[in-house]
Amino acid sequence: MKTAREMIRIERELCVGCGLCVNDCIRRSVFLQDGKAAVGGGACNACGHCYAICPCGAVSYADGRDVPQPVGAMPAADDMEWLIKNRRSVRHFLTNEISQEDLEKILEVGRYAPAARNARDVTFRVLTDCLPQLEMEIDEALLRLQREQGQSSQDEVIREGYIFRGAPCAILISGKTPSNGFIAAAYMELYAQTLGYGALYVGRLITALCQIPALREKVGLSEDEEPVTCLVLGKPAVCYCRVPKREVAKYL
Repeated sequence: MKTAREMIRIERELCVGCGLCVNDCIRRSVFLQDGKAAVGGGACNACGHCYAICPCGAVSYADGRDVPQPVGAMPAADDMEWLIKNRRSVRHFLTNEISQEDLEKILEVGRYAPAARNARDVTFRVLTDCLPQLEMEIDEALLRLQREQGQSSQDEVIREGYIFRGAPCAILISGKTPSNGFIAAAYMELYAQTLGYGALYVGRLITALCQIPALREKVGLSEDEEPVTCLVLGKPAVCYCRVPKREVAKYL
């Protein structure tokens, strides 16, 4: 972990000494000195809160790569509720490809998802052309394992499109902290819907990658990477017209 001095700098002539960055630094590596914010030699989480909270732009990144992006208005509460309640797991996709521009936007949202301890330990692998062949290999390998272990299976026949459902794109998410990968996937899934795409979480791929070393190599997973989840994306071939019933939440 780098020190705060290695990560950020403060322009004292711009600083008004409000102390907002000091109060928001969980590492206490920013402090007030002679009425101005100063950076200490303590550890830095690289969370960027000091940069984001400064009202006068006095905080910048030490590497010089600032990314000024003013905060805009939040979506209306009703719009956000509608998005969350109306999302569905799509299992029928059109063959339309996802544009590179849209794909980069979706991945960018995943990059900005919250992470435990601000550990940016999530890797995204975009799978496209290899999906049909990968699907066959997964099905064959899992069925073979089930038979060798004497397990009964509901899927004794290989069905084309059963795993990736004909989607044109899949994003394999791996990392050292599983919760970080799941959060990133949830953010990307919701955002993808605003671009007109449907999504589905594919657990069968993760099961196969955990049991079959040859498949790990095929998708480029290193030994120290753990597959977390897989999100398939594409234009939905179906339209859902209403929100289904859900059980009442349990409040304790």
